[in-house]
Amino acid sequence: MNGVLRRTMWFIIPAAVAAIVFANSLKGTFFWDDHALIFDNPLIKTWSGTMAMFSPDYWKFRHSGMSGQYRPLRNITFTLDYSFWHVNPVGYHLTNMGLHVLNVALVAFAARAVFRSDGAALISGLLFAVHPVHIESINYVKNRSDLLCTLFFLSAFLFWLKGRQWHALCCYVLSIVSKELGVMLPFVMTAYALWLQNEAGRRELMKKTVPYFAVFGAFIFWKFVVLAVPAGAAPVEIDPVISGVEPLRLVVSTVRAYIVLLFVPMNLNVDRLLPVLLSLVEARAVAFYFICAAGLYGIYRSAGRNKYLFALAWIIVCLGPVSNIIPIKGRAFAEQRLYLPSVGWALFFGSLLSDVISGRMVLPRVSADNARKGGILLVALWVAVWSVIVIRRNVLWQDTEKLWAAAAAENPANSRAWLNLSGVYMERGQYDKAENIYRTLAKYPQSKTTDTIHLNRGIIAQAGGDYAGALAFFKQACSINPRNFEAWSNAGSMQLMMGDEKEAQVSFEKAIELEPGVKSAGTHVNIGVLHLKRKNFKQAEQHFRRAIELNPDLLEARANLATIYNSFGMKYEAGEQEREIRLRSKTGSKINAYNPLLNVR
Repeated sequence: MNGVLRRTMWFIIPAAVAAIVFANSLKGTFFWDDHALIFDNPLIKTWSGTMAMFSPDYWKFRHSGMSGQYRPLRNITFTLDYSFWHVNPVGYHLTNMGLHVLNVALVAFAARAVFRSDGAALISGLLFAVHPVHIESINYVKNRSDLLCTLFFLSAFLFWLKGRQWHALCCYVLSIVSKELGVMLPFVMTAYALWLQNEAGRRELMKKTVPYFAVFGAFIFWKFVVLAVPAGAAPVEIDPVISGVEPLRLVVSTVRAYIVLLFVPMNLNVDRLLPVLLSLVEARAVAFYFICAAGLYGIYRSAGRNKYLFALAWIIVCLGPVSNIIPIKGRAFAEQRLYLPSVGWALFFGSLLSDVISGRMVLPRVSADNARKGGILLVALWVAVWSVIVIRRNVLWQDTEKLWAAAAAENPANSRAWLNLSGVYMERGQYDKAENIYRTLAKYPQSKTTDTIHLNRGIIAQAGGDYAGALAFFKQACSINPRNFEAWSNAGSMQLMMGDEKEAQVSFEKAIELEPGVKSAGTHVNIGVLHLKRKNFKQAEQHFRRAIELNPDLLEARANLATIYNSFGMKYEAGEQEREIRLRSKTGSKINAYNPLLNVR
């Protein structure tokens, strides 16, 4: 047994460290986009919705995230989690943590395969296991896409090294349908062939990359042609931080920020703003160029330069798609996007420190024994310090109020962080705290947030019984952003409550025109209520049924449908809806005390 442990400790120890360090992430909750992807996504709640997740139309029009994404495998894992855990976040976090543990082991396997060193494998795995920049990828359930993408990316790379082409190609495709970043694998393969093979081996491996480049080309067509959103569809605004920044300065700013964060992961923030350089020759930029040049010169002079260059190439290749060459809509910069590039970082330092400890790298004026002891001590301290940082920050992720408060405090200019903090207050009924934030933000109009501020202030006014004030806020939101579906839907609710049925119907129909998919389920409930008031029972039934079709867990629709059936003596049909209400209430579905009018947020 001891012999087996010695032969396998190079990947078992890093995997165990990862499990220990991220164990307290199991106490986390759902966060931000998790609610739309899990709570409000009927497709993940039944296996019959699995095929729809592969449909381009779903990702263009019905997906709650940015249009043009294509990540069906992640959503299928949500279905699997839901079948076991329903909406208990523990199970979802357990899956994320388990995927990270597997990735740590695969990083160790990759290091051993590339560098042929158990020491490099052990150190690479340990450093990858505890890198603080991974906290967002593991604690934020939605970011499972990064974990899955990396899992299959590494698997494909390892299979390719072993010459198992079909296994590698299958894993490559699985990586891509987990997250688009996986498409960069053939460029990593090319870097390996160029720097770590002799001429004969290079030619042979380059031939083996051809099928992967073919898949790459097919995906580019799929991404930019098949998944292209038609003109006239609701646009996703560019992050105001990068709006108007010329392309080269934007890319250099992004790459610099990611590399700095990767090598010096300080001041972590769940919604980090991109630090855009004022110019390409300002002090920060020049310092970055100098440090990069000095580092590359040192690598070039070293005996193991080719393997170090391969590791750095991994970083640069995987940063390419997230470097804002094509400006990223929504968040221009996010810590989660470093998960796959950080594999290259782990390989770099794993190989470097292993060379120092083993004596393959001779340090000037340092004895081999001192270099070995110093290297081991450095790795131990590095892993220990970062483990403490990770464990402490995992605790912060367990409380969304504290997490958003920290994000806003660390960067007071980030209006989105303040808005999300106010959203937490609203969910908890702390409307006074939310209103204070909105009043402050309203003084600084920004195209990205102003309509949302008015929308949420309207919901607060409605909760306080000020329907006229709420309607005024909703109308302001519609005026600022005529494509704000939530504002139109909530304006219709207020108009209906104030007796203006004609205007309410106009607002509801406008909302559904803007958002005919899953998000409009609550609006269909409200139109159904309008028809109930007019005693148009057939039309009301149609809208309640449409709401259930869009979201089977929308209990208000079922409650109103049961009311119609009971009024017509249709006891069986009414009982069927009431049974569904009881069943779905047990699985965590929520209902606002059968309130017939729904606020849409």
